[in-house]
Amino acid sequence: MKKGKIAGLILVSILLAGLILHTSFNFLTSRELERELQRLRDSGQPLTLSELQPAPLADGENAAVYYQKAFAVMLEGTEEEQKLLNSLEWTKEEEPAVRNLLEKNRDTLWFLKQGAHRGKSQFPLDYEKGSAISLPHLAKLRTCARLLAAEALIQAEDGQINEALDTCWVGLRLGRAVRSEPLLISQLVAFAVEQTMLTTLEKILNKADADPAKYKLLLRELNAKKLRDDLTKCLRAERCFGLDAFSKIQKKEVSIEQTLVSRGKTKIGQIIRNWFYTSYFGGPLYKREQVYYIRLFDKAISLSQKPYYKISAEVEKLGEDIPPYFILTRMIIPALRGVYLSFARQEAYLGVARLGLALKIYKTEEGSYPESLNRLTPDIIPALPRDPFTGKDYIYRREGKGFVVYSLGENLRDDGGQWGRNRFRGEGDIVWRSQR
Repeated sequence: MKKGKIAGLILVSILLAGLILHTSFNFLTSRELERELQRLRDSGQPLTLSELQPAPLADGENAAVYYQKAFAVMLEGTEEEQKLLNSLEWTKEEEPAVRNLLEKNRDTLWFLKQGAHRGKSQFPLDYEKGSAISLPHLAKLRTCARLLAAEALIQAEDGQINEALDTCWVGLRLGRAVRSEPLLISQLVAFAVEQTMLTTLEKILNKADADPAKYKLLLRELNAKKLRDDLTKCLRAERCFGLDAFSKIQKKEVSIEQTLVSRGKTKIGQIIRNWFYTSYFGGPLYKREQVYYIRLFDKAISLSQKPYYKISAEVEKLGEDIPPYFILTRMIIPALRGVYLSFARQEAYLGVARLGLALKIYKTEEGSYPESLNRLTPDIIPALPRDPFTGKDYIYRREGKGFVVYSLGENLRDDGGQWGRNRFRGEGDIVWRSQR
């Protein structure tokens, strides 16, 4: 009996010591988490989804009002017409089908052009829904960009080069429509819209010359894009979405498994049971993980304002050292390397497009293309953009009656000014070429 009492006392002592340690750890991690959250509050950074919700714009200045009207009247074409629209390539025999589709969407195009002249854009999004937020406008914006690109190509075919460039400008403004949204997916759609219009613009400028004022209008539009600010904004918003997921799981509003499904990840909730994170025992570890998550995004955000060539090595390591027991962080962290690469590729494409337009302006003023990009500054552009992948000047050379200007891209290899098999997939250079 005496041995049993001793064993019982030992067990009680162990449990009591464990309880004291757990309580101390919970207290310390709670204070540490609150300090991190307060630090972000003091710096004015958003912490909740409600803080991402912008003040509403008046309808008269909101371009999205016109874009939504364009969506409402947009008509699909026949199977053949849609195929041609998606490829933006057609033969002379197929051209009537494209013209027919454009005629069906005359009202759509009119609303898009009205929206382009509004300075701001704000679609009605409910950020408090978190990862369940509805974004129906994104796919429609991409379709509208293809309609504008098709119209610009038809206008150029009809010899209306200046009008075609005006339509390209409308398309670039369309890409701006979602730049105010602090969502990574919205930025990627903006990139797709811009790439569609810039590819179209490059084709058009290979057909004929235009009024130099049109080149300058397009150049001003491209100069207005500040990708690194957009990346910083998106990473801060992504942190809010993550903190919201932590909060909802802790409150048992959603399970880890539901978070996995919403993010499209593999179900590994079977490894660490959902109850552990929402139980008394899991509380300290859960709070410690949130501190880690906040600090990981501190690092990511600090890198976002630097050129890619300076941070590429650090970006490669972001998220690699997440402890295996921080299971939720592993589930909800975005593919950060892919995010930075997407922004760097877009920066390179905008860079070569700016230089391409500046070279066109130079030729109209001087009669021929310059021997060096340095001749473009400071009269046409204040300073030469740098290749985000190398930190050096973009490569430029004259070719016949035209020129080529390009970035080495992420493979850091000079592929002779040639795109790879798949654009923006790490193969080949990022190129702007003029044949005239």
